Amino acid sequence: MTALASTQRRPHKQARFNAPAKTHFHRRLFSLIDGHDLERNQRFMDMRASGAVSYLANGKTRKTYSACRSGAMYVREEVKQTARATAKALLHYADHTFNANFLFEVRLSTIELARVCNQYQEKTDSKRMSYEPMRRMLNYFVEMNYIVEVTGWDAGTQTRAAKRYFLTPDFFKAFGIKPSEAGEFVRKRYLSLPVSKRQQEMKNYNEWQARIRRQNNIAQIRSKYLAKKLKALKAEFIDTPSSSNEPITPNINANEQAETKLQERKASLIARATTLGLRELAIAITDNLESPQTDPPERRRYQLQLIITALQKLIDTE
Repeated sequence: MTALASTQRRPHKQARFNAPAKTHFHRRLFSLIDGHDLERNQRFMDMRASGAVSYLANGKTRKTYSACRSGAMYVREEVKQTARATAKALLHYADHTFNANFLFEVRLSTIELARVCNQYQEKTDSKRMSYEPMRRMLNYFVEMNYIVEVTGWDAGTQTRAAKRYFLTPDFFKAFGIKPSEAGEFVRKRYLSLPVSKRQQEMKNYNEWQARIRRQNNIAQIRSKYLAKKLKALKAEFIDTPSSSNEPITPNINANEQAETKLQERKASLIARATTLGLRELAIAITDNLESPQTDPPERRRYQLQLIITALQKLIDTE
């Protein structure tokens, strides 16, 4: 009985991803993922019928998916559940930093993705840890070009380094979203952030990239071909105007331009007040009404309007 029990497979865990959508764009895509059927995914069914082969850098090949022996078009429900949970997790944990070197890098390892999708089996006395359904699904996504997989080797421990994943335009196309829509979401999200939050986000991104470079157990992007490929994918998301060869630099948006004009108007009124001998009063009004830089852009512009009105009244009384 003991020998038989040790050879039995552990019960299957139902795949699910329970984290709530962070934005309207995520809610929309989560809904499309829930309605996606693998049996109607032609790319997946073609791979299922013929198998899939990876071409390695040294010219050799590695078979990552064998052709379905029965040729049946039926896909088990647990496979569909794993596909939906994996797609949601990849999107949820993808990096949305607009000025990142490469867009949509997933900030979780394979094991961590398995945990958040309820596909991780703990180690027991007779069984080692397992996350095979997640590993297999990620392989499918790589073969279907939904993600780019970065692999590496940790020379210190003589083991494979943790893989890194990047979402591709084909990932969004599979669920009916144009790559330009995904890029526009990242752009608009960036432009909606206050300057202080943009700076903090970029600081966090740089610290994260520096930590990756310091750790040998995380795959590094050393291949020029891979770096060029990831930059090309970013260009598909972030379209640039055909009339200009210069990249878009959204450091100054409409909100900031409006605030700059108000600041210039305020400075002009303070200069006029100074010529009338009212500089101290003008500075006192400004200090009392000015909004901190950490406030939202709308709040800062509103306070600037109050300052300008007060300064104008001060000058008009003279």
